[in-house]
Amino acid sequence: MRTSEHLPWYGFCHYCGHSMQNAVRHAEGLLCQHCNHVTFFNSVAVAVLIAPYVDHVSGRENGVFIQKRGIDPVGEWALISGYVMQGETWETAACREAYEEVQIVCRHEDVEAERPKLLLVENSSTRKQIIIVSTVQAVYRVEDFVPTDEVLERDVLFPDDDRQLCFPIHRKALAMYWEALGVPHKQIV
Repeated sequence: MRTSEHLPWYGFCHYCGHSMQNAVRHAEGLLCQHCNHVTFFNSVAVAVLIAPYVDHVSGRENGVFIQKRGIDPVGEWALISGYVMQGETWETAACREAYEEVQIVCRHEDVEAERPKLLLVENSSTRKQIIIVSTVQAVYRVEDFVPTDEVLERDVLFPDDDRQLCFPIHRKALAMYWEALGVPHKQIV
């Protein structure tokens, strides 16, 4: 169904820049007819999740799940993250993104998401976003990973790993997380 309402803040596609005059409603956003990119409603807040991992076989501790991005910046590593959709809490959005992106469940099946151990909120001056970073107490289930257009790979980042996360706030949050645990790390803030 094409949209007939006037939405001036969605006048142009946020991805390719073409007019959204003939955009089609799609879930919680508008689908650009030129590039098929969805511009989401209410996409100011971004939830970022630090999801812990312990390798019970090797005994390695303090790992966190990370994802290799299939969208810009393509091929770079990042924490689990995504937009808070209309009607969602940031806790729910973080757990939804964890499942959508890397197929982990970070909440009990019948209980709301746990409150975070760390909460970091930052306003991005360049993109007018509110970025909310939190951690969960534990990951309850890890399912087989299935790559998508948005996420190419799932992995675990340990404090002694040289890989750097692509977003400064992700590096800062992860450094704060490990420092709170008293763990030396190689993330450059």
